[in-house]
Amino acid sequence: MPPNFSFKNLDLTTEDWDLGQQFDFVHGKLLFAIPLDFERLVAQAFQATKPGGWYECKEYLIPPRCANDWDGTAYKEWSEAFMQGLAAIGQDWTVASRLDEYMRRAGFVDVRYESFQLPMGGWPEDPKMREVGEWYGRYTKAYEPIYHIAFGKGLGWETERIDKLIQDIRNELAVTKKVHGWHEYRVIYGRRPE
Repeated sequence: MPPNFSFKNLDLTTEDWDLGQQFDFVHGKLLFAIPLDFERLVAQAFQATKPGGWYECKEYLIPPRCANDWDGTAYKEWSEAFMQGLAAIGQDWTVASRLDEYMRRAGFVDVRYESFQLPMGGWPEDPKMREVGEWYGRYTKAYEPIYHIAFGKGLGWETERIDKLIQDIRNELAVTKKVHGWHEYRVIYGRRPE
């Protein structure tokens, strides 16, 4: 690792960014499921970024989407319930669509975003996108705690019901490939003026 590179871990829900220095590059990723004041978070990222430095964040646009008919599927049930569960615990699941606006308000310039269609599972015909979808399908296991919070705490579901829904989704996305699910993945970045 380069000598000028380091990671900083903060409790973003309560702590101010008192880091004692500014950075050339500040990065945040997949924070949508944490109960945060995102406008405050972006303002703190601005203060932590050196003049001329960059802030970048990567988030999913929720809800997930489907490229084929998903009526009656576990995937559609999961999508709708996930949004309801996040809302029930007070989490703003639409934040990714406003991060560029928050960055401009904080003072960042040259704010841009790029959107990518991220398939869930190995259903795409294109070999590269199939590989991306298979990788992403494996990676989603890391999100299970978020699902348990949204469905359990937010909607009052029992653990068994949550686990069954997760297993049914995995089956639809990876085994039967019945559902062609995908997320819009957005990379948003901006520069602090000199």
